[in-house]
Formats: sequence, structure tokens, C-alpha cells
Amino acid sequence: MEACKKIDIFNALNAEETRDVTLKCDRHGIVKTKILKVKNTWSKPACGKCFREEMKLKNLQEQQNLTQEKQQKKIDDLLAKALIPRRYKSATLKNYSPGDKTQTHALKICKRYVETFKIRHSEGMCLQFAGNVGTGKTHLANAILRAVIEQYSCSALFLKASAAVNRVNASFNTDSQTKQDAINALVEPDLLVLDEIEKTNDSAATKKLFFDILDARYDEIKPTIIITNLANKELESFLGAAISSRLKENRGLVLDFLGDDYRTKK
Repeated sequence: MEACKKIDIFNALNAEETRDVTLKCDRHGIVKTKILKVKNTWSKPACGKCFREEMKLKNLQEQQNLTQEKQQKKIDDLLAKALIPRRYKSATLKNYSPGDKTQTHALKICKRYVETFKIRHSEGMCLQFAGNVGTGKTHLANAILRAVIEQYSCSALFLKASAAVNRVNASFNTDSQTKQDAINALVEPDLLVLDEIEKTNDSAATKKLFFDILDARYDEIKPTIIITNLANKELESFLGAAISSRLKENRGLVLDFLGDDYRTKK
């Protein structure tokens, strides 16, 4: 016979009579079971083993669905906290279109970085995207950020460098948060992306702040992605030798983007 149908619990409790019978199940062979008499009608015999197996499978599927829902909610929460700009909400590595050899090379590195992120995260390996405007640096950085959240459930945060500075400076005007609290909030994410770092003022205080943030992430072995329109040497001069050295530790890379501005081609 076919796999059993679920026994109606209400009928089982209100059965006028029960009877032991044997039946041949396609899955389990000859089995013993009961049939119920309710309102002068006898139920069809069903295999109890099939019923228990189907209930076990149903419970397993429900548990898997619940686990998937919880995981998806966690990812959705992480994506919301990551502050990916609306313009880059749909940015992925797959929909990045390189315009020259430097961008093709950068895409290859970014894909490998995501594929091996568990190792890169444990090493605190950083990336620096340097070069021309309109070459997709921010697209790639946000694509990496989204990928590590969706694939590894890591925490991540995207900020313009000026916004990071404003966050820390705002702590001076409140009693609820200290400067160190504000810096710690930037150290906490598994991956931090700082964009347009050269557009902050070039004061000693700002440079000291970036040193404090990046040095603290270095101490915690947390990877950081720096995005800038400066050339490699200019970026090193802006950040200073100490931070530049830390960013390059454990095979940290500077990727040069030398293509034309794609925005002018639209």
C-alpha cells in the first residue's frame, strides 16, 4: 500500500471501537496496526511506521526552515548595520565590469579575497584601492562587504572617512559616549571599509585619529579596506609610514586603478 496518511487524533479519541489488523506496506512489508470505528464507519488501515517517519521528516523540515529563517534574519540585520550606500545596494563582484587590465586584476584579487576570507580575516589582511575616480573602487569594496556578510555572517561597516571622523568628534559633545567608545565602535566590525580618506582635512589631529582607529584594528587583527583617489605613494604619504606598513602586513595589497572614469562614458 501507499505510505500512510496521518491518523486523525480527534477520531482516535472518539472511536467507538478499535480493531487490530495486519496490512502489507510497500515500504515496511507486513505490519500490525489498528483501525478505528467512528460514526459506524471503519477507518482505512495505515502503517504506523510510515506515519512516524513522515512526522519525523516533517519536524526536520520545519526545523531546517526555522534555522534558515533565523540565518536570513541575521544576514538582513548585518546588511542593515553595514550602511551600504543606496547606490551600491546591488553591487556584486559578478556585476562589476572592468574597463582595463588594472581593474581586471583588481576584480581577480577581490574574488580571491572573498573566497578565502576566513583565512584573510584571521590574518587581518587589508586592501587599499588607490587611483583614478570612476574606476569602480567603491563598487568592489561594497561587493566584498556584502559577500562576507552573506557568505560568512561577518559584521561589516562602510563609512566615508569624513563620517568616521565626525562620529568620533561627536563624542566630545555627549556624556553618553567617550572618544574611546566611538573608536571602539569602528574597531568592532569584522571588516571596515573607509572611503575617500583623502577628503578629510590634513591636520595632525585627523591623522592621529586615523592612526588610532587603524592601529586598534591592527592590534585586534581586523581587516580594513581603504579607498582613495590618491596614487599609491600619495596615499602612503597621507597615512604615514607606520600605518602604511601595518596595512601591508600579512600580504596586504595596494591595488592601483588606472582606467578612465566610466561616468564620463555614460
